[in-house]
Amino acid sequence: MALRLNGQTSGYVELDAPATAASNTLTLPNGNGSSGQYLQTDGSGVLSWQTITTGNVINSALFTNSTRGSVTETAADTNRVTLWSFSYNKQSSTSNLYVFGTMHGHTSDSGDIGLETSYGTTTVAGGWGYTFDSSGTSKIAPIGVGITGHTTTGSQTLSFLFFAANSAVGNRPFVIFNPNSSDDTRLNQTQSHAIVLEVEP
Repeated sequence: MALRLNGQTSGYVELDAPATAASNTLTLPNGNGSSGQYLQTDGSGVLSWQTITTGNVINSALFTNSTRGSVTETAADTNRVTLWSFSYNKQSSTSNLYVFGTMHGHTSDSGDIGLETSYGTTTVAGGWGYTFDSSGTSKIAPIGVGITGHTTTGSQTLSFLFFAANSAVGNRPFVIFNPNSSDDTRLNQTQSHAIVLEVEP
C-alpha cells in the first residue's frame, strides 16, 4: 500500500510500504533542519535532524630531512636510538596527531627492529615493526602513527627512534641515514619526509 502526495501543479511523491510490513510508526521532526543535515532514528521511530560530524583538521605541517648521518647503537632493547627529531607546535589540548611519511637509509645488514615515536612526554608504546634485508643500497622505513591523549600544547619535540628486537645489540635499520652518492654512485641525496596532521575529534 502506498501513500501518494500530488504536487500542486504536477507530479507526486509516493511513500510505499513493503508487501509484508511490520507495524512501524515514524515520527517526523517539527522543523526543516539545516542544509546538509540528515534524518536519524532513535531506534523507536522518532526521527530528528542531525549534523554529520567528522574529524576537523586544524593544522598540518610537512617536515623534511636530507642530512646524511651515521647510525650507531651500543646497547639492546632498552636503549632507544633517535633517527630523526623535529619540533611540532600543537594547537589544541584535545586534538590528536597523525604522522605519516618515510625515512631513508642505507644498510648492508639484515634483520628486524622496532620503531617507536615520542612526542613531548608521550611515547607511543610498542611502536611499529620493520624488517630489512642486505640487498641493494637504499632502504625506506615507513612512518605511520597516531598520538592521542596528549593534552600539552605548544612546541614540543617529535622523535622517531629504534630499538633492537630480541636484545640484538647492533641490530639497526640503517647504517647511514639519508645516504647520498658518497655511499653509492647511483644515489642522489636522499630525503626523509613526515606529514603531521592535527585533527580535532
